[in-house]
Amino acid sequence: VVVGAAAEDGRREVRMYSSPDHPNSLDPGLDSGADTGWVCHAVGVLAPAAEAPAPVEGLGGAWPPPGAEPLDVGAFYEQVMAAGYGYGPAYQGLKAAWRQGGDVLAEVALPDAAGGRDGYGIHPALLDAALHPSLLMDRPEGQEDDGQVWLPFAWNGVSLWATEAATVRVRLSRVEERQSLRLTVADTVGAPVLTVDSLVTRPAAADQLRSAAAARAVDGLFTLDWMPLPAPATAPSPASVVGEGGWVVLGEDRLGLAEPVAAGVGADATVSHPDLEALIAAVDAGEPAPAVVLTHPYTAEGGHGDGLGAVEELLGLVRSWLRRPALADARLVVVTRGAVAAGRAGDATDDADDTALDPSGVDPSGAGAWGLIRSAQSENPGRFVLLDLDEGHEGRAGLVEAVVRAVESHEPQLAVRDGRVLVPRMVRAMAAPGPTTDDRGESTTGLDGGATGLDGGATGLDTDGTVLITGGTGTLGTLVAEHLVRAWGVRHLLLVSRSGPEAAGAGELTAALTELGAEVRIAAVDVTDPDAVAALVAGVDSAHPLTGVVHAAGVLDDGVLTTQTPERLARVWRPKATAAAHLHAATAELPLSLFVMFSSTAGTLGASGQSNYAAANAYCDALAARRRALGLPGLSVAWGLWADASGMTGHLGEADRARMTRSGIGAMSSERALGLLDAAMRHGHHHLIAIDLDVRALAGRPALTLPAPLRALAGGGTARRTAATAPPH
Repeated sequence: VVVGAAAEDGRREVRMYSSPDHPNSLDPGLDSGADTGWVCHAVGVLAPAAEAPAPVEGLGGAWPPPGAEPLDVGAFYEQVMAAGYGYGPAYQGLKAAWRQGGDVLAEVALPDAAGGRDGYGIHPALLDAALHPSLLMDRPEGQEDDGQVWLPFAWNGVSLWATEAATVRVRLSRVEERQSLRLTVADTVGAPVLTVDSLVTRPAAADQLRSAAAARAVDGLFTLDWMPLPAPATAPSPASVVGEGGWVVLGEDRLGLAEPVAAGVGADATVSHPDLEALIAAVDAGEPAPAVVLTHPYTAEGGHGDGLGAVEELLGLVRSWLRRPALADARLVVVTRGAVAAGRAGDATDDADDTALDPSGVDPSGAGAWGLIRSAQSENPGRFVLLDLDEGHEGRAGLVEAVVRAVESHEPQLAVRDGRVLVPRMVRAMAAPGPTTDDRGESTTGLDGGATGLDGGATGLDTDGTVLITGGTGTLGTLVAEHLVRAWGVRHLLLVSRSGPEAAGAGELTAALTELGAEVRIAAVDVTDPDAVAALVAGVDSAHPLTGVVHAAGVLDDGVLTTQTPERLARVWRPKATAAAHLHAATAELPLSLFVMFSSTAGTLGASGQSNYAAANAYCDALAARRRALGLPGLSVAWGLWADASGMTGHLGEADRARMTRSGIGAMSSERALGLLDAAMRHGHHHLIAIDLDVRALAGRPALTLPAPLRALAGGGTARRTAATAPPH
């Protein structure tokens, strides 16, 4: 609860926030808590107390008042709970009620189940129960129940006159043409306890409330939200980050960056160079090294449908940049357009911004660039900034301010949308009611919450159709295949890998799945070959047409960014990103209900030594958004570490895993991971992060050492003093 400074008349603003994770203090200057993980639930004004009123007429003396008509409340709570309200034993405080004219009078007592009243102004359960008699009043015209429940929304003129009441008398009246209520609460002698001049209620659908009550944060499942960067106390000044060398625009100015930079920083401080070699030559000739260099180093898709050329171009630039000592103190700002789903079509938080953006969704090539640079930031803190712009001139107009604010606030990743500067933050994903799990974590009901798997459920997957799994004979592909059969009821599987039937354990896998009731085909296919993928899809038995795709294939070739080469990038990119692009193209005209790509948290958070892998997975994340924007199914799950060793995690030793655990990242069991896959399928967002995070461990680390998306969950790592156990001497 945040109380503002007093105005001249003594009034103060008050705001109420909550957060499931945020351990540190809330900045009272924020308009809302969204940018720090806090949610603002209520806004109000506190005013100096008025003089206490006289005893309340009609609530003192004879009780009930003469002429009051008694109302039957014997079955009151059973009736209102059947209508959609939820009142447990602690809230069932209505004892008796009467009607007097248009008013309702009531006697309300604090139930024993609510606990003691000591220390309360008015116990919240007693205050809630004081409103229950309103359900006995006639509804004004236009406020019929019609399957809705009426909830308090706006309180005005609330005054507390006495504390720690246990039994009270209540009068509820309609005011302002019957659109609001007046509440008067008195003690048993008629002395005022609480008065409310006006209480406005609003309707909510009972079914909606039941769903909201059942919705829950899924432990281990997160979404990437884009939150406003808090405005600084004073307007940012480009001069604070210009430095002696000023700002430079590098390479072909495809986005028109020079114009806004010149306007925002000053033409004398802005220089353009055609390439990095020209910039270095200028510095070698005596020009001061620039403070900020902005570049948009690739064309969309880079001339390749799978985006590889675009990322290769950027990799070459970044490798050269890191090898230039003269640029060690400069920041390279990689500017993209439409590379991230911040307010875009396909995002779960669609808003009015969508109408101004390309309906095909994000640019996967630009997203691959973000993945690459996120890992570069992990390896080289403070040297790179990612900035994604709006379409058109509006995005460029906020470019200079965004860069300055990024530098001053140590934010490495930003997006400009409709003049707002946004930063990425991971937040817990909420899941609607769905399948339960057994002792092994296996789904027992399927995604639709029924007992027959996915048929007719959230994905509409026909379990008699065929599901194609790439990497199908690897560790993860094998686990997913068995899960599809056991939990989702899938009966036809097409498992694809480089080795196909010759893969180790392929025969045993086929036998095990067949015993579970599935028909299995294992094929050796190069998924980086578009013709091979097209032939694979076309060859699916028409009696059991292709209804789902799970792309779990991938390889690693780790090494710090300066050791990466185009060949190493391609070796990792093609089985992951190129194959995803081919699968997308080959199935675009098919009525799929499932298209899931196994991504990695490396693409979302960055990962030292995995810039190539991060880039490829970020491409998949964006491809899912593009598919959703085109009206096609698309989900990319960015996985953390699975405990079961696979071809991509088997190299990790105990020391590696222990280090990750200390940093707040744990390894998930297969059962837990498969449960998160089910939850991701139910959730509905195109990009979900499945990771075992220890939020308390994150909170113990300095905020600036964390990847930017984790900072809201960690709460900034604010240090606290230890409370004294004895008074000082």
